[in-house]
Amino acid sequence: MNPISVENIQARWSELEQLSMEEQEILVSDMSAAQPDILVYLTDVGEELLDQEEKEVLLSFAVVVWFIMSKENTTAKQVEEISLDEIEQKNIELLEALEVEAEETLWDKLELLLNEHNQSEIMNLIADELLSSVDENLIKEERFLLLLFILKTVVDALDED
Repeated sequence: MNPISVENIQARWSELEQLSMEEQEILVSDMSAAQPDILVYLTDVGEELLDQEEKEVLLSFAVVVWFIMSKENTTAKQVEEISLDEIEQKNIELLEALEVEAEETLWDKLELLLNEHNQSEIMNLIADELLSSVDENLIKEERFLLLLFILKTVVDALDED
């Protein structure tokens, strides 16, 4: 999939902001119908690690990601559980390989990782919104990295051609 531009992301974000609560619920149902294995993955991966509010944040960001990416790639295939598991394993290995040198910080490594991603604009949006969620006490700071990598797995799966 081609990288999605900031302008297109902002346009889709504006569309989402205009939705009523009922329309937002319909959007979650639409995602569930279009990508059921992603919804199962999101439910399973955070079951024991996240509190209810963090699960809701995770789901809402995943819906945003799906909405933006599905509007940009109208021929997207349905993601399968096996694909999500494989991508998750690659992301775990990537996280483990992020060795931080003395003069670097984890944030420097994450910034590099996000900016090199095929969907860097979406990944940066996710990181910014997750940081805002930490600031607003919607998620715990120690959950930031976990949520970022769960959402990266979703982006990677939807980004596959």
